[in-house]
Amino acid sequence: MMKIMNIMLSTKLGGIQQVFCDYDKALRMHNIEVLNIIHPFSKIKAQLIAEHAEIETLFNVNQYDFVAVNKLVKHIRIYHPDIIIIHGNRAAVFAKKAIVKVASKVPLVAVCHNQRIEPLIGLDALFIILERLRRIVLEKGQKPKTIYYVPNMVEIDKKTSQSRVFRSFRKVPIIGVIGRLVEEKSLDIFIEALSILKQKKLAFKVKIAGDGKLRKPLESMVFNKELTKEVSFLGWVNNKEKYFNNIDIFCLPSKIEHLSISLLEAMSFVKPIVVADSFGPKEVIANKHDGLVVAKENPEELANALEIFLTDQQLAKKCAENSFKKFKKNYSLENGSERLVNTLNEIWIKHKEQLRNKERD
Repeated sequence: MMKIMNIMLSTKLGGIQQVFCDYDKALRMHNIEVLNIIHPFSKIKAQLIAEHAEIETLFNVNQYDFVAVNKLVKHIRIYHPDIIIIHGNRAAVFAKKAIVKVASKVPLVAVCHNQRIEPLIGLDALFIILERLRRIVLEKGQKPKTIYYVPNMVEIDKKTSQSRVFRSFRKVPIIGVIGRLVEEKSLDIFIEALSILKQKKLAFKVKIAGDGKLRKPLESMVFNKELTKEVSFLGWVNNKEKYFNNIDIFCLPSKIEHLSISLLEAMSFVKPIVVADSFGPKEVIANKHDGLVVAKENPEELANALEIFLTDQQLAKKCAENSFKKFKKNYSLENGSERLVNTLNEIWIKHKEQLRNKERD
């Protein structure tokens, strides 16, 4: 059985960090031993401990921290992983430096969470979370046979999976948004769209989950647009099931987005979805089939799409049910974990064959 080292050195909270935790869970579902390497101040540390994951911490000041590199070398030598999975560019830089100092060759596999992939090119294998990333990594110089499609995964609680069906909207429908409150998430455009809806006398409430540097400016914008009775800022929410059960429509207005975990979660809770046509969502959501897709940074189009769902529950139901079917097939942890393990086995077998061929030579 394989032994996997899973590395992510960011201290932040967001989609990449959740994917890192999901990899640990997916691998352990198949009885694969996993050692997670994280920063000691990582905000996902508590989650990993709660899930009884095996962790080691690696403090680092920056990507030139040679002390941290040497500590990673020590972890590799003690643990003897068969494959090292990397999440994030800093983890890639450290892993490449560390592996040079290790006597035995260990395949380095990086997950391409976004288009900032320069430090990942040339590694033994790359996992792309969207097919649209394949052309980009090829253009950067990655060998075609080392690129594997492994999309993000979301777990469905088996106790509640059978009860996940489309539910009729509340008398005053609730629109939900989850994400870091930063510029690329286009929450200002979302608030502009809400202002248009209010001017049309449509009834709605909004629950914004997440936090970030733009929280105060966005709260001020809500006040100035006279939306304080409609819009609530919740901060980060721990109970996603409770959150999604308390909304009727999910919106992802981001101008820059890849394979959003919150989007997959909304699909898994059978919610009608409105997305901007940024890089990832337009690959996942087929317009008027799985959800509604609008031009990014266009509050009028966004408002129109939200109005369509608010006033046409039959279409909302159809799109929500179609996206749930797509989720179960392509993005559930159950199916995705098998894809992940099969891909890692393929890489591991190829690596062992290469080592045997070198020994013969």
